[in-house]
Amino acid sequence: MEFSYGLELKDSSLLDTMRNQWKEEKEESERRLEKNKKFLETRETLEAEIKKIADEFELHAPYMPSSDEIIVFKRGLSAEIAPEIPLPLQEKINIWKKLVESREQEINNQKPFKIFGNEETIIYRNYYNGCNPSVKQFTKNLFEGQQLASLRSENKDPELLFDEYKVKVTLTIPMRKTENGWRVISDN
Repeated sequence: MEFSYGLELKDSSLLDTMRNQWKEEKEESERRLEKNKKFLETRETLEAEIKKIADEFELHAPYMPSSDEIIVFKRGLSAEIAPEIPLPLQEKINIWKKLVESREQEINNQKPFKIFGNEETIIYRNYYNGCNPSVKQFTKNLFEGQQLASLRSENKDPELLFDEYKVKVTLTIPMRKTENGWRVISDN
């Protein structure tokens, strides 16, 4: 049996809505990256100042630039440095703690992205939502092939996933007539 059919969206406005949300999330992601960069710069500056002040008072702070720096300070650096810590050093440590705690709170309050970072999965799910499994079987590779080819082009812009595609398909399927009607001949 040979047949041809075409696939197109009845209403592509959802793609436009998803594209707009994706753009907003992309911009938010860029703002988050910039904010994190500023946080890291500020934190490094404070850590250098803490070390400098500690050295001036001949205190050997257990601070070492590693992944443990937050834990070290949060466990109470003041108690680990000396029984009584000089006020300038304590003030810098407190500023550092507030900075880190504030940043952690900001990160915990961030809403996860609904589309950004999961563009392909969201788009494909939208196209195939409610489809018969056989429709997915016959069109998924063709549809995804066009989408992925677009992404692998020179600009690699995920926004291309939000473009509407019309797919024309021509298939030849071997069938045989049985007592229960026509059936697809398969290897299984």
